[in-house]
Amino acid sequence: MPGRRGQGTDYLVPHLTAANQWAIDVGLTAGLTLGQTGYLGVRGMAPPAPYIHNGALL
Repeated sequence: MPGRRGQGTDYLVPHLTAANQWAIDVGLTAGLTLGQTGYLGVRGMAPPAPYIHNGALL
């Protein structure tokens, strides 16, 4: 099946915040392990939701 990866393959979905709870739920349901690195600075703004923003568009 195209796009299918074997067990032990790492996937990175950057820029998730607590405002993206739906995406976190999908990842956990899919059996993915969550991790955290870095931060998202949104001084004076609400975290982007319901979409997952693209860092290149900032």
